[in-house]
Amino acid sequence: MELRTLLYGYNKRQFRFYLNETESTVVKQIFDDYIGGLTLQKIADRLTAEQVVYYKDKVTWNKHMVRRILENRHYAGDEEYPAIVTRAVYEQANEKRLKKGGDRETDSEQEKYFKSHTVCEQCGGRFTRRRNWSQTHEKWYCTCGCKNNIYIDDTLFYGQIITILSQVTETPGILHVSTVPNETYSPTLDVIRAEKETDRMAERKNIDFLPIKKAIYLNVSDKFDCCTLDTAKAFSDLLVRYFSKNQPIEDINLQTLRDTIDRIYINKCGTVKIKFINGAEISKEDSYGSDSNSTETKDNN
Repeated sequence: MELRTLLYGYNKRQFRFYLNETESTVVKQIFDDYIGGLTLQKIADRLTAEQVVYYKDKVTWNKHMVRRILENRHYAGDEEYPAIVTRAVYEQANEKRLKKGGDRETDSEQEKYFKSHTVCEQCGGRFTRRRNWSQTHEKWYCTCGCKNNIYIDDTLFYGQIITILSQVTETPGILHVSTVPNETYSPTLDVIRAEKETDRMAERKNIDFLPIKKAIYLNVSDKFDCCTLDTAKAFSDLLVRYFSKNQPIEDINLQTLRDTIDRIYINKCGTVKIKFINGAEISKEDSYGSDSNSTETKDNN
C-alpha cells in the first residue's frame, strides 16, 4: 500500500503549504462533529459511508485516523501550516478527547515519537503501543489489525533501533544510496506547451515585454513544481558527517531520531527497518549481514 506523505488537508507548492479546499473542509467537519458529540468511530463510519477519499483510492476510515487529525496541532496553524480550525476549537476538541481517555497522558516523549513515526510494512497502518491490564507489560502492534509472528515489546523494538543506529555510527558509509541521474525533472504537457508559447511570443515582431515576462515567471514556477528533490544526493553526505561525529550509541536519543529519520517500519516477523531522510533503508539484517540467519531464527522462535 502506498503511504500518504503530505498531511491531510494540505497541498504543497514550492516548499509552502496551502489548504486543500476539499480535504480542509473534511478536517473542519471532523472537529465540529467531535465537539458536537459524535465519537471517533461514528465519525469514521460516516466518512467511510460517504466514500470520502483519504488518499488516492483509500476511502475506508477508522477511529485512529480521526484521532490523529484531532490531535495534530498543525490544523490550528502550528509551524508553517495555515490554520484550518481556530486554536480555541482545537483546544476544545482535545480537552474533550483527553477527558474521554482518548490519549494516554502517561506516554513519554519517546513513546509519542515512535507512535507517530512507526508504520506497518504490510499495510502502511500506524503502529502503536499499549500496556496490559496490570500496566506491567507493553506491546507494539498495527492499528489496522495485521498480525505479527512474534510479540513485539519495548526490549525487542527499542533494541533493534539501537542496533541499527550503532552500526550506522560505526560505519556511516552504509547510508550512501545510489542516485538515478536525469530523473529529477519530468515536465508535464502543460509545461511543455507553455514553454513553446513563450518562445512564440518572443519571436513576434512587436514584442510586449510585460506579458512575456509574466509568462516566463509562470513557466519557471510550473517547471519547479515538476522537479523532484534528490534527497539521496542532498542529505547523504550530511548524514555521514553527522554520524561520524557521534559517540557509540548506547541508548535512544530523541534529537538524533528527529534530525535523521524519516520513518520506521516493522514487518510481520518483528524486524525493524529505519528509513533515513536521504531515503536509505537499513534493518538489523542489513547492518549485520553475517548475523541475518541467526536473527531470523531467533525472531521466529
